[in-house]
Amino acid sequence: MVAAAAPATAPPRRARAAWLRTWWRVVGGAGQRAAAPAWLGVGLFAAIAMGGNGLTATAATALMLQAPVVGAFVLGLWTLLIAPAGWALRRAPGRSYLRALPAPALAEPVGLVLLVVAMQAPWLLLWWLGAGPAWAAAATAPPALVTGLAAAWPDGRRQPGPPRWRGEAAALAGVARRSLTRLRAASVVRAPALAALGGLGVGALVGKNALTGPDAAIVAAVGLSPALVAAWVGPGTALAEGERRLEPWARALGLTPGPRLRALAGAAGLVALVLSAAAGLGLALGIGATPPTLPTAALAPAALAGVARAGIVALWGVAAAGRLGR
Repeated sequence: MVAAAAPATAPPRRARAAWLRTWWRVVGGAGQRAAAPAWLGVGLFAAIAMGGNGLTATAATALMLQAPVVGAFVLGLWTLLIAPAGWALRRAPGRSYLRALPAPALAEPVGLVLLVVAMQAPWLLLWWLGAGPAWAAAATAPPALVTGLAAAWPDGRRQPGPPRWRGEAAALAGVARRSLTRLRAASVVRAPALAALGGLGVGALVGKNALTGPDAAIVAAVGLSPALVAAWVGPGTALAEGERRLEPWARALGLTPGPRLRALAGAAGLVALVLSAAAGLGLALGIGATPPTLPTAALAPAALAGVARAGIVALWGVAAAGRLGR
């Protein structure tokens, strides 16, 4: 009786090299695809603003250092652009499987650090050429830290079993909350940050031109509109997707549109308040307002958010009426 030959195994060194190549291809490829839009956008802007006799790296970094509000705005904008790439590293297909295999010690943490730093290349290069290595390291640390946290943040553990909601209103509110935190979890952080960043930029524009009264209100309203609309995309999509998934269950349970409409309006109103507060705070800081004037600076974004909330509720009401008429 001939014993079966043992399966051939790769030498440890070759196995480690194969694991590293596979990890870099899988995780690095996911990060590269996620960072490509940010790199492309920055490259197009640099070609327009810095081409020929345009703005130089030295002038750009000097402006950001001399005007802290401008520097904070550009830093926040780059962080918002590149942070989703860290989320892509965390969600890379096959990463969890590779982590279950024998791997070289510290290979994944070191690889993540290298990838996160490599993703900051345009921002790092701008500061390196414009202000030197020290400022490049200092300016790159915040966005790299945010991107690294997004890449290394552990998945939350969900409690097993059905949810325990008391009453119809609590159940519908819980569905809306889970739609935000599970379908578009990143938007919970990104949307207020985008609103605050928009307010900071508009506030800097108002403060730089010393606008007051109606002129300041008009500029703030017009300037904050695109920021609030962009900030609404993530939460609004999550609420709409949650409502779409709830539709067949609501029909099966005989839920009327009224409670669902109120729950959606409440969720939209809560998001509106959060975005309004973030935009108002950014606006006041950009203008250079003192703490007592912060509520006044928040009036314009609050009004815009109220209009957005009314529009969302009206659109959902029309859609609900159309479904009832079928």
